Amino acid sequence: MIQNKICKNCKKKFANPLNGHPKEWENREFCSTLCANIYNGKYCVRTEAVRKKQSEFMKEKAPWKGKHLPQYLKDKLSIAAKNRKIGTKSGFQKGSKHWNWQGGISTEKDKRINDTHWKYLRKQIYKRDGWTCQICGKHCRGVEIQCHHILPAALGGTDNKSNLETLCNKHHRTADRQFLYIL
Repeated sequence: MIQNKICKNCKKKFANPLNGHPKEWENREFCSTLCANIYNGKYCVRTEAVRKKQSEFMKEKAPWKGKHLPQYLKDKLSIAAKNRKIGTKSGFQKGSKHWNWQGGISTEKDKRINDTHWKYLRKQIYKRDGWTCQICGKHCRGVEIQCHHILPAALGGTDNKSNLETLCNKHHRTADRQFLYIL
């Protein structure tokens, strides 16, 4: 039997939802959580006076809001937007004009590591080796994995796929230490 109740806030009739628990229905006094919040003072209904006051405050804070721009400003903005290159840094932040420029101190190794070709090649090696260390067989992801040169670049090793293998961090450190004694 579906029983109707009357909401304490809006005085509307509401029925028990079919999926509602019987104990919840016994304690239920409101048709919705919105009515319950309004009744209990947890929801602030904006009156016309409050809206007017907020609108005046916004006009003082941002006087251009709600007004149309003059045509000469629209033209200036459209020209600026056309000249702006999307997805690139603007000219004043590049190279020696950047605020943190330190005289081009990046090493050749840093430049090679950050190169997109090297990042692509590393991903190919990870996929080829199944994201597993070639020494211990541990399956790795993200920062736990390294792309290792079998013959280091310092000793004439190249970036060929045959000279690269996937190692976990632990075995990459031990493999690099072996060649420290040679150098």
